[in-house]
Amino acid sequence: MLKSDIEAFREKLSAQDKASIIEIAVENYSLRLEMEARLRVQEDVSKDMSQKYNGMRIRLNNAEKELEELRKQNRHLLGVKAVQDQEMYGVSSEKFSNIFKISKSDDEYEDPLSEDDFESTGNKAKKASSSFELISFKDVSARKRNNKRKAIDTSSLPEKVSYEYDINAFNEQFGEGNWRFFSWERHETIKVQRRSVYLQATYTPVISYGLEHMLYRAPYEGRILPKSKASSDLLAGIFCDYGNMHLPVYRIEQDDCRYGISLSRQTITRWIINASRDLLSPVVAKMKEHLDKCLYHQGDETTYRAIADNTHLKNYIWVNRTSELANTEQVILYTFEVSRSAGHLYGFYANRNEKLFLTSDAYGAYRSLELTNPDQIYICGCFMHARRRFVDAIKALHTQDSTLLSEYPATIAIKIIMEMYSLESELKNLSVNDRLVKRQELLKPVVDKYFDYLNTLDENNPTYIDKLKDAISYSKNQETYLRRFLADGNIPIDNGASERSIKPIACHRKNSLFSYSIEGAESTMTLMSIIETAKENGAVPYYYLKYLLERMSKVVYYGHSCDMEEMMPWSVEYKQYEVTEKELIKSSGVPPGNERPETPKKKRTLKERTA
Repeated sequence: MLKSDIEAFREKLSAQDKASIIEIAVENYSLRLEMEARLRVQEDVSKDMSQKYNGMRIRLNNAEKELEELRKQNRHLLGVKAVQDQEMYGVSSEKFSNIFKISKSDDEYEDPLSEDDFESTGNKAKKASSSFELISFKDVSARKRNNKRKAIDTSSLPEKVSYEYDINAFNEQFGEGNWRFFSWERHETIKVQRRSVYLQATYTPVISYGLEHMLYRAPYEGRILPKSKASSDLLAGIFCDYGNMHLPVYRIEQDDCRYGISLSRQTITRWIINASRDLLSPVVAKMKEHLDKCLYHQGDETTYRAIADNTHLKNYIWVNRTSELANTEQVILYTFEVSRSAGHLYGFYANRNEKLFLTSDAYGAYRSLELTNPDQIYICGCFMHARRRFVDAIKALHTQDSTLLSEYPATIAIKIIMEMYSLESELKNLSVNDRLVKRQELLKPVVDKYFDYLNTLDENNPTYIDKLKDAISYSKNQETYLRRFLADGNIPIDNGASERSIKPIACHRKNSLFSYSIEGAESTMTLMSIIETAKENGAVPYYYLKYLLERMSKVVYYGHSCDMEEMMPWSVEYKQYEVTEKELIKSSGVPPGNERPETPKKKRTLKERTA
């Protein structure tokens, strides 16, 4: 309010009487009270609005945090979905071109990580036709380069020759005596007699001797299982169907029934369990002795289920095998365990007096085995698992941007690993000492480059997705174990051999789903140990099982002596048996053919014959 206004108001009051001044004062006081009331209302409204504003700010901040978390989860789930889609619908190969979905033909680029054999020609792989450059590799496979089908090799098959012709049809078409056989065109077809089933009835004499006519029954040692009509042929076929072709028992039952063999699944199961326990388990025990003598092993495990075991939700199959680079007979053993605890490893390698180099994945049970035997057991890492984590990081990235992929840490890491494999493929056919020298000369600098690069990466970088962080952390934590293959030429660069040995278990599990009892699961693993060891040593599983059933039944049930070394698939005795069986099939399995015909002479008339 201006000073002049105050003076004017003062003069106005001076001109008024007392009553008028009182009225003016009361009016002004009422206005003041009204304004104070309005002010209090405004203060309450302002306070309420301030509280609402603060609440909205808090909710907004929480919403922003929740949105960021949801975005993070969404990126993670998109990555998980990308990996799952790849596993379900994509190719299973981890080739570089398949990882980055490069659209090109196989002859433009061949990945050195392919499971195909490598040529030793020294040719370099071509660069992929993508926007980022791939490193070149030597000695890559020329598979599909010629686009020619491999011819079927029939040189080992017996041959039946037959001539197909119709003399009357030729006479009618060309005229009798007006044609002759000029040459023959050869047409080849492979014929198979699926099954030849018959009942073998064997009679043995009963002798009556002496004045008392005592009876003597000549012993019969042809039974493979006591009180059973099963022959070695039948059992070997069933065991191959079950353990090699991974057919469920009910399907074997149905197939045998179609050929006139009336067997129940209970009978087949009892045969598998009894034969594995009585006849095959001693052979597996002997194989374990050979495996224990080897210093270089590989191991892995996978899930399985024996539904009679109510103590565990999951059971496990452990595979322990000879290292693929060890210069010795290959042994593959499967063991059923109710759990994944380290107890299997402690029991399997108990009382071992020699050193052991065990290649495996990063499962903690293997590490604990080394910690309990630090000067005797050495665990070696697997670059395949390290590579796979970077592959998953690329799949989970959920992008097709080639510029981003070319600079992505997982891409660079995979390229370096590919360089390792390319160099390692050149050393597979070398001797152990030469391989060790070349590894130190060629591979060690690449391995050093790999870990030097990883040490420049921060696995806690917030811009990295979880899969990439996991891949970086895995290799850094496993550096000691991953480097150990550089110190010994017998140690493989990865655990691929064990993973290939696990695949039959996965096929069996997919078809049969589970075993009912623990005894059944153990019998299955005994049978599969026999079959996979035979295959690894070049033996035919059917002939090898037939060989073992015939000889071990006489040892176990009839008291014959036997050298267990002769029961191994690499023994001279078995190899001779397989050759004999194959020759027997050749001689008895081919029906007779017919002879090559001569051109028939024209029939002369009666007049021509009497002239």
